[in-house]
Amino acid sequence: MLRFAFPFHKKFLMFVDRKLLVIANFNATNGRILMTHDMARGKRIREAISRGKFRKVHALAAELDVSVAAVSRWQNGGHTSLESACALADLLDVSLDWLLLGRGTMDWHRNSAISATELQMVLALRNRSAATRSNLAGLVESIPPEHP
Repeated sequence: MLRFAFPFHKKFLMFVDRKLLVIANFNATNGRILMTHDMARGKRIREAISRGKFRKVHALAAELDVSVAAVSRWQNGGHTSLESACALADLLDVSLDWLLLGRGTMDWHRNSAISATELQMVLALRNRSAATRSNLAGLVESIPPEHP
């Protein structure tokens, strides 16, 4: 049994036995999963499109095999299918987590490898209290990033 879940506004998608089970906040219509209206998602889609290789909405729509109106609807936070969102994220080379949920960064998917040092730190933190982990995270985030 393959199980995976991620939150979407306190709701969940879950994959069980390679079938997608939908639990709230999504509407199943004609066998497609449609995400509800979300202006923040629309803003991220506009940002991804503006940074991508497509300067014209017509070209993007043609590449995705959707209408120009569909792309416009997505940019304005309107509903989109999960299938279209995945295709859009892939085509624009952006993280699907970032595009749909605002988690991480636009290019989060490119650097998912974890170093041995990072793994060592994660393992060391697992047996610490939540307060200790939170304090340490705050300390690390307060240190300005180094620019090589």
